[in-house]
Amino acid sequence: MTIPPFLTMLSTNIANRFSTLHPFEKCAVVWLIAINIAAFILFGADKQKARRAEKRPSIRRIPEKTLFLLAGLGGSAGALLGMYCWHHKTLKNTFRTGIPAILGIHMLLAAIYFLS
Repeated sequence: MTIPPFLTMLSTNIANRFSTLHPFEKCAVVWLIAINIAAFILFGADKQKARRAEKRPSIRRIPEKTLFLLAGLGGSAGALLGMYCWHHKTLKNTFRTGIPAILGIHMLLAAIYFLS
């Protein structure tokens, strides 16, 4: 099986851009990727625990504070994606408005950083 040419070009382009970043920016990119993956996975894990807790109430859920903490530490995109991919916490107003608000703040901070 061969790799399509556009994927080879895309990966080369990403590698070239990443290599030109300042070390702080490289750490930030790695951090944001990791925290977003963690937020996405934890939203899915909590949804699975919520389903199991209906039958066995002794199952410990992931605290909402932890989910918000991950979003606040940079995982807001992964949290939002996890919310709607897993259909978890989408009926709670604090999550429906809080996670997008945190994402908006993160986007604003990123715009300020890159435009200054």
